[in-house]
Amino acid sequence: MRHIALAAALAAFALPLLADWNVQVNIGSPPYYGYAPAEVVYVERYVPAYDVPLVFIAARHAHVRPVMIVQAYRLGGWDRVCSRYRVPRHVLYAPLVPPPAVVYSPYSPPYPKHYRKAFKPHKRHCR
Repeated sequence: MRHIALAAALAAFALPLLADWNVQVNIGSPPYYGYAPAEVVYVERYVPAYDVPLVFIAARHAHVRPVMIVQAYRLGGWDRVCSRYRVPRHVLYAPLVPPPAVVYSPYSPPYPKHYRKAFKPHKRHCR
């Protein structure tokens, strides 16, 4: 019981002192999808700038650290990353434009007159 009271007294005494020193604790959002700044610096050192976000996406999908994705990327590019960690390509690359919308109509234009002849087998006259 004495230990709990002593710890509570020290905490009550230390908190006002820390408030005077302007100590800040940030348990918030480090850059790039919630990874530590040291890992971000390592990735930016070895990967081109346009591929840096893809490293973090692949690491999140494969459930590994970004350092392992960078090592695989340096050895063989995205082909090696996708094959080794089973990251599908559609996770990494999204199309630049959305796919075209297809409008289905219950009414279609009539077939041309020669349609039946084009798909009928040729009659072979055997004599």
